Amino acid sequence: MEKTRANERHPTASPLSSRKVRVAVAALAITLLAGACSSGKSKSGGGGSSKGDIVVGGVQDGTATGIDVGFKARIARFNNAGGLNGRKIKLLDVLNDGKSLSGNLTAVQTLVLKDKVFAVTPISSQTFSPSSAQLLNQRHIPFIGWGINPAMCVSEAAFPIVGCQGSSQYQSLAGTRQLAQGLGKPVQGLKVAIIGLDTAGSKAGMDGLKGAATLAGATVVFGQASIPPGGATDYSPYVQGLLTAKPDVIMLITDFGPGAALTGALRQAGFRGGIWNPTAYVPGVLSAQPQLAAVLNGSLVVAQFPTQEEGAPAAKQIQADLSAIKAPTHLTLGLSVGWWSAEEFIQQLEATAAKGEVSSANFVKTIHAGWTIKPLPGGITDLTFPDDQVTWPGCTGLMQSDAKGQYSVKVKYGCSPKDTVKVSGG
Repeated sequence: MEKTRANERHPTASPLSSRKVRVAVAALAITLLAGACSSGKSKSGGGGSSKGDIVVGGVQDGTATGIDVGFKARIARFNNAGGLNGRKIKLLDVLNDGKSLSGNLTAVQTLVLKDKVFAVTPISSQTFSPSSAQLLNQRHIPFIGWGINPAMCVSEAAFPIVGCQGSSQYQSLAGTRQLAQGLGKPVQGLKVAIIGLDTAGSKAGMDGLKGAATLAGATVVFGQASIPPGGATDYSPYVQGLLTAKPDVIMLITDFGPGAALTGALRQAGFRGGIWNPTAYVPGVLSAQPQLAAVLNGSLVVAQFPTQEEGAPAAKQIQADLSAIKAPTHLTLGLSVGWWSAEEFIQQLEATAAKGEVSSANFVKTIHAGWTIKPLPGGITDLTFPDDQVTWPGCTGLMQSDAKGQYSVKVKYGCSPKDTVKVSGG
């Protein structure tokens, strides 16, 4: 297989010529992609009841731009079709927890104790608090969103949209195999370095990835979750440690800003191996920002959700829903998390209604007792609860970014439950 551009040696200079520029790129990335998304307060209350509007509210850590828009796009179609026997879903807000455990708990307490929501959704937070999970479980309030933090995967009320990706116990071998395929190298003996943020979600993800890479046949030569949650002002210590390990590929478990800054610092330092990035799928952003596109040129980008480049029916449906509410149709991570959270929530509501009373507690009881998603072609498949509260169906794909901010498909998106394995005793 032809090697990727990330694995070629280029005699030309790096696009980042100084530490000052690296910091500027990180700041630009954070400015473009961070920020809480608010949908505005509804006057409806009593979301946990079995009558009236089905009121929900979400939480994010400030990096999931568009999460509320994606959620609104899906529920708009549902509501316009009559909702659930006339009951419509209302999104109160998506609160920003500030990447703080205490901030996350405060946000969840506001939604549960003050707003009395039926469910906490959508969610995308590396700092989702165990105390938040405890509160929701005690009150039998479902919480639905991206399972990138262990607290999103620990109980019967948690329903992560692609399963528990933040697990240190269960991971999929598909990601490592796709990575080797994208590099054009055999997975056996592939030297892998993994670096992440100093957060619970990142640490659990790193432990899981280390186990999965080893079981797939690769050799893990470096593994640290040491970057401050907000990013660093000087990445040279991290670069030095990574280069000393002499990896073939570096796997990043970071937000977009730190990942972009570290990528630039690595390229400037002469690293020409592969860089695997799960947050660099930002269609429309890179193409409008040549400096960022140059920094991420050649990155192997994980497709966490169906991408617009593949044009599968699932992706086309999301874009149609976005277009219907006159929203931008680029399928960024935040938009996808919001839309898939709504899709799962709607299907689970319908499953609950088929069993009896539609209340928060009955929702949790019904779905925890056994539920499998009805898939859209090219989308998330094989998602089953309660199994995927602790594991996940291995849904992933691989892309590559270029200097113009465009993406090419290296491995098509798909789900492969058979590749999910236990990587630790936990």
